[in-house]
Amino acid sequence: MADQETERLLKVIGENTQEIRKEHKLSIEEFAELCRITPECLKKIEAGKLKRLKIIEILRAMYKLNVPAEAILSNT
Repeated sequence: MADQETERLLKVIGENTQEIRKEHKLSIEEFAELCRITPECLKKIEAGKLKRLKIIEILRAMYKLNVPAEAILSNT
C-alpha cells in the first residue's frame, strides 16, 4: 500500500475511533482501558499518527460496545 493510502487509512481509522468513543461518552482513559492500550497510544491512533496500528485492540473495545467492526473503516 502506498504511503498516501496508508496515511489516509490511518486518518479514517483514527477519526472513526474518536467518533465511536465520543458517541459512547467515554473518555480517552476509559476507551483506552477497553482497548487495553495506554491513553497516549489511543491519542496517537485518534490523530492518525500511529504507524504500527494493531487494529485488534480497537476491535476489542468495539465488540464490548456492540459496535460493528466495519464501522472502523467506514468512509474509506
